[in-house]
Amino acid sequence: MTGVQTCALPISYYPILHFYAERGSGKTISARFISLLGWNAYYTINITKAGLSRVNAQRRGVVVIDEKENINDSDDLKLILNGCFQSGPKEVLTEKDSNGNYQVTYFELYSPVVIASINPVFGATSDRMIRIEMMRHKVERNLFQDMNHPKWAKYKDDLFFWCLQNHSSIKKIYEEFESEKLQSRDLDIWKPLLSIIKHISPEKESLIYDYILETYIPYKRDIQEGSYS
Repeated sequence: MTGVQTCALPISYYPILHFYAERGSGKTISARFISLLGWNAYYTINITKAGLSRVNAQRRGVVVIDEKENINDSDDLKLILNGCFQSGPKEVLTEKDSNGNYQVTYFELYSPVVIASINPVFGATSDRMIRIEMMRHKVERNLFQDMNHPKWAKYKDDLFFWCLQNHSSIKKIYEEFESEKLQSRDLDIWKPLLSIIKHISPEKESLIYDYILETYIPYKRDIQEGSYS
């Protein structure tokens, strides 16, 4: 679905998807799954601030970050993650060119980001996330033994073709989307997914709303206030 979002919608916000759980819960498998299907996806381990801004500028696709622990307010990576969430922000750096002269370089930050970690993320970045807390269970790891199998490229191509076929309809839904139930940041985060659901299966839209309002938003509030563990 991340790949579908990336291709199909001229959206203003990409919520950061965070798989958060203890070891053995399937975080890495989930992250790898998205890296196989996400548009122009890039799978990385413990990426740095400089690495993330440059990957975004070069690939303009889904960035999957695994094993990145202890993302906190003092971590410069958080600034870049916050910039990835919304269309417009750029990182501005002064760098030497091939002649040794300094020049100003602009890096586009806006792109979908997926994070898999054991530790939670707090602060401003957590307010830009859809957090999926996973439970430890037995995982069929052989599902992803051969990451280079041609079937993954075919699945990705099928998703991209679906995007091209349905682009106009989803774009119209997104641009006309209004909600009395969701406001401000919550609307920014969920609007892309709700637009796709409204296109694919309109009868399921109310079920997603119920989940967001009755389960996810209270859970997110508890996390931010530190009353949930």
